[in-house]
Amino acid sequence: MLIEKPYQIAKYPVTNLQYRRFVDADGYMKREYWSNDGWAWRDGEYHSLASTLHEIDRLSRRPLNRHNEPAFWRDLKWNNPLAPIVGVNWFEAEAYCNWLSCELNKPIRLPYEEEWARAACHTDGRAYPWGNRFDRFRLNSRDWWGEAENEARSTTMVGQFEGGNSVAGISDMSGNVWEWTNSWFDDQQREWVLRGGSWDGHYYLVHCAVRAGLIPDDFGYLFGFRVCSPSA
Repeated sequence: MLIEKPYQIAKYPVTNLQYRRFVDADGYMKREYWSNDGWAWRDGEYHSLASTLHEIDRLSRRPLNRHNEPAFWRDLKWNNPLAPIVGVNWFEAEAYCNWLSCELNKPIRLPYEEEWARAACHTDGRAYPWGNRFDRFRLNSRDWWGEAENEARSTTMVGQFEGGNSVAGISDMSGNVWEWTNSWFDDQQREWVLRGGSWDGHYYLVHCAVRAGLIPDDFGYLFGFRVCSPSA
């Protein structure tokens, strides 16, 4: 897909503080912000495409009574106001974009994969947003945490690693959280693309070219999103 029109992409992933506005505005209760499949998930009527034991096990940890807020919304480790929101699936990210579009009176959506890649990799296809050599001090990744125990690693405040910004000045496009996009990962349209890697990934998983795919109702503490506007 060629990028034929100007677009704007958020400098930072959506934070817990920003997402709270959607929660406090009863965004989970207002049908107008949700797609048909998204609302079916919200009501517990969505027919999940989960097929692997890993997917089925993870989804089982979020029963219907936890479909009214992010999965880790009440977990102190993940709710730093200035850290990226995690524990949201693709449907929730889409609903947030629709709500924000109404708030700002302009089109808001998840970025297409090509838009995300252009913001991260510039026009030269660089390996990382800042260049072609990995530098563990420019991003939140497993390499930055070093020998820290698993329980100690987590998301960090957005923009904390200013030296890791892309040429366009966009922060956290490598590491911190994998980011949902508006592009399908597969021809069967089973999974959506995520880009960017996370706080738990080594250098080879935060490379600009790395892609991942997840079914739309999947979630985890590795996954967040940023918004995009197709307006000039």
